[in-house]
Amino acid sequence: MTSFCIIFAFEKWVNTVKANPLFTNETDESPIPEENKLRLWPRFFARVVDNFLAVTLISIFFLLAFNRFPNILELLINPIANVIVCLFIWVFIESIFISKFGQTLGKWLFNIKVISPNNDLSYPKALLRSFKVYGYGMAIGLPILCLFMMAFAANNVKKTGSTS
Repeated sequence: MTSFCIIFAFEKWVNTVKANPLFTNETDESPIPEENKLRLWPRFFARVVDNFLAVTLISIFFLLAFNRFPNILELLINPIANVIVCLFIWVFIESIFISKFGQTLGKWLFNIKVISPNNDLSYPKALLRSFKVYGYGMAIGLPILCLFMMAFAANNVKKTGSTS
């Protein structure tokens, strides 16, 4: 019964996020040129590289900076909480890289660049994009749900040819 309630609540949350104008990007839709066609596996592995580096480096930072605060370190001992906290912090850092360079280290390694139809990728737009990826595409880092959401997002990309 509890799992049914959680699934139902999550489904309702997904539909609410889709309907929310803050999370839709209807004004930026334009045909994607053939040379910018989306490649799913390189994007996935670039995300894996970025998330691995983010969780590792942010965890090391927390261990060094907060070693005198045991309450914070107790939170980071739980691996799921650690990943969720680190990925949340990574959203803000990733947005800086995307707004300034159009890519992160993982995207650079796989030759992927984030583009905007009107070449206006400001920090607020990059931050909104990162939150959409974190919340909708990665299910805030929750282990099993994350896999389902990434599969759903990949299917959506195949159908529409766009990530937004």
